[in-house]
Amino acid sequence: MGLVGLLKLTMAGVKVVATARSGDHTLALRALEAGCSGFLGEALTVHNLVPAVKSAASGNLSFPLSAVGRFLEIAEQRRRGLNLTDREMQILVLLSEGETTGAISEILSLSPHTVRNHVSRVLAKMNVHSRIEAVLKAHNFGLVDLSVSP
Repeated sequence: MGLVGLLKLTMAGVKVVATARSGDHTLALRALEAGCSGFLGEALTVHNLVPAVKSAASGNLSFPLSAVGRFLEIAEQRRRGLNLTDREMQILVLLSEGETTGAISEILSLSPHTVRNHVSRVLAKMNVHSRIEAVLKAHNFGLVDLSVSP
């Protein structure tokens, strides 16, 4: 566990905005994966830092737009690396939202048997043994969001 994880574990609700002298998208991605609420690279100034901290304190993410585009590219590459079909990705997103087989079958107008087949294929492709493992791995890969909406 890194410093950000340790801070979040010991100080409930803490928000972290990472800074660096470089605007490298890899650093921004590492900050996001570590649990940071924001990242300021080469554009770091007092005028940028204050809004980033206020944004993080309000529960928002604050990352450079150029980095967000790269985040989306990486998420798509990871999805393709797992070789999930669009339907399997839909199933995975619904699993991450806590939906049951019955609910997923109703939402997607599929039989429960078909949903179970899709879930089995998702688990196999992700090399995991349970729905929870699949959702956690998908979250770690940036494929699903586990934050709770108000």
